[in-house]
Amino acid sequence: MEETFETNALHYHIPECYKDEYEYLTVRVQSAISEKFPHGMSAIGTERVKEELAVIKERGWSKYFLFVGDLLNLSREVYEEFLSGPGRGRTSCSLVCYLLDITSVDPLKFGLPFSKFAGNADSQRTPPIALDVDCSKYDIIAG
Repeated sequence: MEETFETNALHYHIPECYKDEYEYLTVRVQSAISEKFPHGMSAIGTERVKEELAVIKERGWSKYFLFVGDLLNLSREVYEEFLSGPGRGRTSCSLVCYLLDITSVDPLKFGLPFSKFAGNADSQRTPPIALDVDCSKYDIIAG
């Protein structure tokens, strides 16, 4: 039986200057576009980001993406020897995951469709984000 994850159970602090998690996520994604695509993102990429963010908003996943991205980025900052994989499975199909450094796989470059990550349009189930981390450091992020 596959476990489900309830994003409402997450406690995530949003800076007061943002009205909600979605607005904060959108700003973080836009900022990451400038960093990862310094010469600009293609029209296809820009449309893809809009589509992914719309699905994330509609399904209530903003806090989930922010939480997982911060978890991995903080772990990398605090622990110099923290190793994480590039992303695997369906996780690699999300451009937002790439922009938030959850994965290091650019789904545009490899033609990976977001629909594989998000599931069908009727699904409200939170998609699993596979975290491949050095097992000797797993207790750092799990505890």
